[in-house]
Amino acid sequence: MSKQTKYDCKKNVETSFLLRKGVPHRMKPRITARSGILGAGILFFGFLLTRHFLGLRNLGYMDSAIGTVLTLVDNENKFAASHPEVGFTCNLADVTMKLPITDGKRAGYMFQITDCARSSNGRITNYKITARPLHSDLPAYCANQSGMIKADYNGSVENCVKAGQSL
Repeated sequence: MSKQTKYDCKKNVETSFLLRKGVPHRMKPRITARSGILGAGILFFGFLLTRHFLGLRNLGYMDSAIGTVLTLVDNENKFAASHPEVGFTCNLADVTMKLPITDGKRAGYMFQITDCARSSNGRITNYKITARPLHSDLPAYCANQSGMIKADYNGSVENCVKAGQSL
């Protein structure tokens, strides 16, 4: 009995086991309904895990935004105490001393200091700090010189300033 041997030129692999008579059917590669269902199950499980981890990421973004707003309010108070002739500042760079904020952005939020109001002697006595979400499924946060942080769970900074819910 002669054994037929065939070589695949591209892979340089002997494929004689497929040419022999009597090769069991189960050794040939095939896709079954089981493997299709298993693949769909793996994809669905991966989708659920992705959604779960996105929720955890958003929770981290929200926690970071609240902490950043608190730190900015504290730094505004320190700035006003060390510069009594100026009062508060409207320059974000003056109060982001130890915060890693680049171009006003940090952890899914854009931070701004707005609505600075000067008194008759030229000191800035009022300000608003806003944290605008960069993702649509995050709330907006805001605070003023009183230090009270408010949130708008629809992500609108304007609504947060007007009628936000206190945290």
